[in-house]
Amino acid sequence: RWGNPGNPGYQSTWNIQTRLAFLQWNTKHVNLLFGRMPAKLGNGIVANVNRDAGRAIVKTGIGNFILTAVKGADDRTVPGTEGGLDAFILLHTGKPYKKGSTTLAYQAWIGKQDPTETPGKARYPNKLIAGGSLDARVDRLTLKLEGTYLAGDSGGLPAARRDNRAGMLWLDSEYQMSPKLAVGGMAGYGTGDNDPADDEQNNFQSFFLDETSFTYTNIYSDDLHGFRSSFGGSVNFGSGFANTTFLQAHVRFQPLAKAEVTASYTLLRASKAQRIGSGPIGARATAQTGTTQDVGHELDANVSYKVAPAA
Repeated sequence: RWGNPGNPGYQSTWNIQTRLAFLQWNTKHVNLLFGRMPAKLGNGIVANVNRDAGRAIVKTGIGNFILTAVKGADDRTVPGTEGGLDAFILLHTGKPYKKGSTTLAYQAWIGKQDPTETPGKARYPNKLIAGGSLDARVDRLTLKLEGTYLAGDSGGLPAARRDNRAGMLWLDSEYQMSPKLAVGGMAGYGTGDNDPADDEQNNFQSFFLDETSFTYTNIYSDDLHGFRSSFGGSVNFGSGFANTTFLQAHVRFQPLAKAEVTASYTLLRASKAQRIGSGPIGARATAQTGTTQDVGHELDANVSYKVAPAA
């Protein structure tokens, strides 16, 4: 992987990162893991990163309860932030339901970031999240639903900190018309903020901000995090759901056994109106005084080829 840590939207610096390296001890009722491992919640909107962590998976008759303690997570919501940031996540993955051609699966989670303070320096946000996801498949139709609430505070210097009060909802659907052709639709809503002077921060943010996520959904021409974000005209360092409401239609075609092509059209709107020219979250300087909710239209095409079958 390559990238400039200060500007996630640009690929300008080569480096190598270890993505997976952990020890695992399994017992009948509990699995223990230590090392660098994936930290993903739901569909990867709120968290989809690899971190140094310890994890305990408790197996029960209603599913698994997974407690993860993450050491030294990154969060670029406040650029120039210093100090440590640990995080704790409790995830419940329910026991899947299956009957005939119908399958159901769900997850529920709560997470807390624990930042440390460096005197005179901006602090990481103190985020608290609670949410869940539901996946369903009925014959040829696949549905995915997810929602998360964000609390805590915005971080930064003490005088500038605001209470986080934000949330998001997401729905994805796809219908398999034939073995090689599928069509689908997606809708998403993230709360927004058009008053930076009040005591609340309402733009939705991911739990972890990291450009190493590989869950592409073509929102702002990037992954669910919206990481075309190194200038003020984008969703900045928040999330692709920051003050964004969108509708998307896509078609997926498999011309060859190992090849797949996906094309999509997306209509994007600001959940809260911003000054014209200031971007989805109002972070870009503009001389305009009028406001708009128009963000724009987006066309995307993805082509993938599997060199070898998945393990």
